[in-house]
Amino acid sequence: MVLPKSPKSNQCPYPRNELRTYLKPFVDVLNEGDVGCIPLNGYEPKWLAQAVATYAGQIWGPGTYTTCTTEEDVQILRFVPEQEPVSTQEVLI
Repeated sequence: MVLPKSPKSNQCPYPRNELRTYLKPFVDVLNEGDVGCIPLNGYEPKWLAQAVATYAGQIWGPGTYTTCTTEEDVQILRFVPEQEPVSTQEVLI
């Protein structure tokens, strides 16, 4: 018995790269310590926030940003993750 595929509720309703094209100008200008606000501009907050997080992770790496979604925008804070100090012994060995 073959069951019909159910529609994917987690499939992005926007064309490929549309969200990335929209958010890039807001994210690409951020330096360490900056906060950026990407207006929703009619996009669903869930999908825009996901696109922002995906893009930020790809260009800056994991653990270098955090996001927050409001009724008006998606906010992103870019930061430098703390690194554990390296002891002198570890360097010499």
